[in-house]
Amino acid sequence: MTTATSLEKLARALAPSDLTARPVYIVLTSDSPPEELTLRDSLGSFHPTYDENFKNWLQSQGRWAGRGPCIVLNDEAINAIWPRDTEEMVSDICIHELAHVLTSRNNFDELSLAESAAIELAAIYSIGRANAAFAANRDSRAPSRRGHGAEFVRVVCHLIDRCRQFGIWSQPTAVFDLTQFGFRPTDEYFRAVSGEFGSFRNAPLRDLIDHTPPTAFTDLWRADVRRHG
Repeated sequence: MTTATSLEKLARALAPSDLTARPVYIVLTSDSPPEELTLRDSLGSFHPTYDENFKNWLQSQGRWAGRGPCIVLNDEAINAIWPRDTEEMVSDICIHELAHVLTSRNNFDELSLAESAAIELAAIYSIGRANAAFAANRDSRAPSRRGHGAEFVRVVCHLIDRCRQFGIWSQPTAVFDLTQFGFRPTDEYFRAVSGEFGSFRNAPLRDLIDHTPPTAFTDLWRADVRRHG
C-alpha cells in the first residue's frame, strides 16, 4: 500500500542531493487534508507555499518539521481512474510533481506569521477559484505546457532513470505524456538524454541547467516546438 511516508522516502531517495536540508511532505487526499486547500479536480499538484498552507494540518498529524517542498496527490481520483494500477500511477504522478519541485528554484526560506497568513488566504481563494473553473470546463480544458518546458522534461527523464536503478520501472509517458501537446513520445526524449544519466546519478538535479543537454535531446525539442509551438 502506498502511503505518504513511503512516497516521501521515494522522493528523498530520488533526489538526495537536492533535498538534504529540508523535509519533504506528501499530502494524500485519502488522509483527509482540509478540503478547501485541495485541488480535487487535479491528480497532483505542487506550489512553493503548499507547506505553509498545510502547516496546521501537518502539525495536527505530528508531521511538521519546518519548511520544505510539499506535494498534493489525489490518490482517491487516481484509484477511481486506474483501480488496478493505483500504486504505480500514484508513484508516477509523484515523480512528475517532484520534477516541478526540482525546477522551481525555491529555497523555502522561513516566512513571517503575517506572510504565512496572507499566503494561506490567497491559496484558499485561488484554489477555490481553480476548483470552480475546473468544474465548469472539465470536458473542454486543454493541457497546459506552462511549467513543462525542456528543463522539466530533462529532469523527468533523470528521475525515471533513478527509479529504474531502484527497480521501479516507471514509464516515461506515464510520468509525463508529451503527445498531449502533439510532441513526440516522452520515451524518445528519454532515449535522447540517456547518455548523460550516468554522469548525473549522484549530482543535484538542479545543476542540470548549468550543463548543455545532449544534442539529440535539444534537436527533438526544437523540432517539436517548431511544429507545434
